[in-house]
Amino acid sequence: MKVRTRIAVVVAAGAAVAIATGCAVGFRPLVCHMVAARARARGFEVSARRAWPGVGRIWLGEVVVRIPEVPGLRLVLLEVEAQVSPTLSVRRLEGHGGRLEVRGALDELRDQVAHWQASAAPGGYGASARYTPVTMDGIEVVWTDAYPGSAAQHAWGLSLERTGSRQGDFRADLVRLEHRGWQLEVVEPALTLSTRGGHVLIERLAAEEATARVDLERRQERDAAPAAPAPRPSTTAPASVSSAGRAPRSPGPSPPPPPLPPPPSARWGPRIHRALTAMAKAGADAIPLGGVVDLAALRLEARHRDQNLSVGPGRLQLGRDAKHLRLTFRPGGPDQPSPLNLTLEVPLDRGPVVADLVGGPVTLAALGIEEGSFGLKGVRDADATAQGRLALSEDGLRLTYDGRAALRRVAILQPSIAPRPLSGIDLGWQGRGEVLLDGSSYRVDAGEVRLGAARLEVSGQVKREQEQLQGELTVRLPLAACQDLLSSAPQGFAPLLDGVTLAGTFSLAASARFDTRRVNDTRGERRMPNDCRTAAVPPDLDPSRFARPWEREVLGADRRRMTIESGPGTPTWVSFEQISPHMVTALLICEDSRFFRHRGFDQEAIANALRDNINHQRFFRGASTLSMQLAKNLYLGREKTLARKLEEAVLTLLLEQSLTKEQLLELYLNVVEFGPGIYGIGPAAAHYFASTPGRLSLGQALYLASILPNPRVQHFGADGRVTDRWLAYLHKLMHIARKIDRVSDTDLAAALAEPLVFQRPSTLPVLDAEAAEMGPEDPLAAGVDFDGGRFEDRDGQPSANDRDGSAPPAAR
Repeated sequence: MKVRTRIAVVVAAGAAVAIATGCAVGFRPLVCHMVAARARARGFEVSARRAWPGVGRIWLGEVVVRIPEVPGLRLVLLEVEAQVSPTLSVRRLEGHGGRLEVRGALDELRDQVAHWQASAAPGGYGASARYTPVTMDGIEVVWTDAYPGSAAQHAWGLSLERTGSRQGDFRADLVRLEHRGWQLEVVEPALTLSTRGGHVLIERLAAEEATARVDLERRQERDAAPAAPAPRPSTTAPASVSSAGRAPRSPGPSPPPPPLPPPPSARWGPRIHRALTAMAKAGADAIPLGGVVDLAALRLEARHRDQNLSVGPGRLQLGRDAKHLRLTFRPGGPDQPSPLNLTLEVPLDRGPVVADLVGGPVTLAALGIEEGSFGLKGVRDADATAQGRLALSEDGLRLTYDGRAALRRVAILQPSIAPRPLSGIDLGWQGRGEVLLDGSSYRVDAGEVRLGAARLEVSGQVKREQEQLQGELTVRLPLAACQDLLSSAPQGFAPLLDGVTLAGTFSLAASARFDTRRVNDTRGERRMPNDCRTAAVPPDLDPSRFARPWEREVLGADRRRMTIESGPGTPTWVSFEQISPHMVTALLICEDSRFFRHRGFDQEAIANALRDNINHQRFFRGASTLSMQLAKNLYLGREKTLARKLEEAVLTLLLEQSLTKEQLLELYLNVVEFGPGIYGIGPAAAHYFASTPGRLSLGQALYLASILPNPRVQHFGADGRVTDRWLAYLHKLMHIARKIDRVSDTDLAAALAEPLVFQRPSTLPVLDAEAAEMGPEDPLAAGVDFDGGRFEDRDGQPSANDRDGSAPPAAR
């Protein structure tokens, strides 16, 4: 009996195992078939690789969800738990872990979803069927091809809870969106949506922290248009010299300037308007009328290379009325006494986009700007005030502005401005006008820039038609004491001028009307009453110290720094009386034609430089005088900063006030560079022509003056003679010397017949690789312009003698 019982138990257990095994084997296909059928009824495609039962629930593993009508969406879930009733109807769905893959533009996806909903079968997704509560967590979202050429958009740790037909709660650990140098990063966002009348509405939007960044360098690289090739110089024959004692400005019609590419704003203006309008329309559908979305912790950041400027965190509010979507950003805390509010108003249908910035004074620290951002210092003491409006027209091509802004007690360290930290900056701006973003028009109706006690007023308009420019500009600096203007400079801006006191007054009123299609019709007026003079200077700046030997630092032939001794009594010093008059003639022709008539600044040369730079639509000509060059050589280094320009101007005044013209020339010719490691007229005459400064011929003097803008480039052939083209250029200069009565007919004939030969052909200067890249010498490329001697290098770079980008007229 016991044996039979045991056999029965074993048989029963075996049968149970067999039945369970059979059920288990058939469970997965049955469940997967049922899930797929129910999904198809709702317009989905669902497949699962694994399935197993539980108490009151069914588990699915490695589930893939697709929507045939929306090919841009694909959801992969690692595990799905379905709570089911005894009749296997689904009561609740929970998904854990996985990846949502999104591909395509938002408009494209929206159209696909709308088509899917409209085509859903009765009882499907589009019908008013009973909604099943759904929750998901641990989902990674990857969105590709959101914009052409854009990076993938990401969200990590996405969770979803949908408990009814009217609401869905979304949360994530981190969301990061990127596009063309822009990045939005949101930490722990929470979004609650509801549906009303077929529209999805935002009930709540919050985040632990949000940061919007823009990489300015990447934006510039993307928007930069290809540079237009520079026009080839004319090779027309030399023009005859006019009866006024100077050569005509050009041997023929001026070459047309290079065509100007459309500015980046011509593209991004309409794009910005379209993007904002699209955002407004989407917001109008998502935000109830009179509703507001409030985000309390938004930070804005701008990056450029290793510099970073941030504003915030601040409160961002998004709301709408019947016609506009309104975005307001207020950096700082809610108890900030003088907030600075930025409001952006975007039309829902048609009209301009308007931005208003109002508020202050508020400290930079309260705005969220960190110490050291873009070189800013003392952000807790500096404050800002602003009141202004920008309006972007409906077509995105017209930007109008009207407003004012001020910064007080600002401190900054920017090497491009000054090598040392600056403090006490009091800067203001105001103006109104209009800009056409296609680059065809720029208008300033009333503009003013203020720095301390100095005020500069600007008005006018510039129009562009293809590659041509025309316009009218007016600039005015009201009468002010010279010392007040000097004192307006920030502390630390020009430390070399500490201890300098100025007397007198200065003012400026200038206007210009120009049209690059009719260069010769350019007209301008200027009034620059100036009786500025130095009243006191520290001993280190006193020009009387140059009457005795002094030491200075220069670059040697190997471009390494070295110290040399200069001044009367030193071995290489040459007094003015020992220098050939031809050298003075050469300097007047090649460098500064009005040297004996100006007081350090050549107003006519400045006006001509401004005219030519406008007509050529680039930096073409400087207006530096011999006195200004001397100030640089005696006092200043080679760094290019705004501070150096102020120091140069004051020191030029000092030299002109303290020394005679002959003393200035003597100093200049003894300190200027004539070649690698060759400083002063004495070593130059010996090196090039085995001569002394007093015995230099007209041709030799003109050669030495002609290489001053770039003394590293020499113009001798293999036989030691000056090349034919450079010699032809020197002959043109000789004729100018005769026309201005600096030489006689006999002198001219002798100069034209003189062979110009380097003293020792076997030791000809070697043209270094960098200089060789400047291009072949072409002294006959244009007519000689005897007009102050300020010309442009072939490559537009500063020359060895620091001419602000100048070169002999032959190089034009």
